[in-house]
Amino acid sequence: MSGRTPAQIGKANRRNGREAERYARDYLRAWWPDIDYLHPGGVYRAHETDCGDIGPCVDRDGDHWTIEVKGPRSTPLAGDIDRWTAEAATEADNAGQGGLWVLIVRRPGTKDVGRWHAYVPVAVLTRDMAYHAGMDAALGDDLACLTLRTWVSLVAPDATEREAG
Repeated sequence: MSGRTPAQIGKANRRNGREAERYARDYLRAWWPDIDYLHPGGVYRAHETDCGDIGPCVDRDGDHWTIEVKGPRSTPLAGDIDRWTAEAATEADNAGQGGLWVLIVRRPGTKDVGRWHAYVPVAVLTRDMAYHAGMDAALGDDLACLTLRTWVSLVAPDATEREAG
C-alpha cells in the first residue's frame, strides 16, 4: 500500500496527464504550429463539452482530428486503453469530427515522444482504400496501434502545404 490518499493519487495522475499533453503538444507543433491546449482557458476552447486535449489538428486532406492524450507512468492495462479510446471517440463526436480521433499514450521507458503509442480506429486508416467499401461492419471497433511518428507521417501536411495554408 502506497500510503497516499485518493486525493494525492488523483493529483499525481492529473500532473502526469498534463505533462504528457505538454510533451505531445510540443512534439506536434513541428507539423501544426498553432496546436495548443483545448482545456478551459486554452486558446482554442470553443465548446462547453470536452473536445479533446490539444488542437487544432487538420490533416493533409483538410479533415479535423480530435487528439486525446494519456500519460500513465506504467504500462496501461487493456481496460485502460478501451476506456480511453471510448473517451476519445466521445470527444470526437462532441467536436463534430466525424470519428477522426487519435489517442496518444505515453510509452513508459522512452523519452522519445515520437515512439509513444498512437491508437486510431482501423476503419479510419483504411477509409480511402478501394477495398474498404462496405467493410465498416467487418472492421467494427478494431484499433491500430502505431507510433506517434508513424501517425504523423500518415496525416500531417507536408511543409509546402503548411506554408501555403
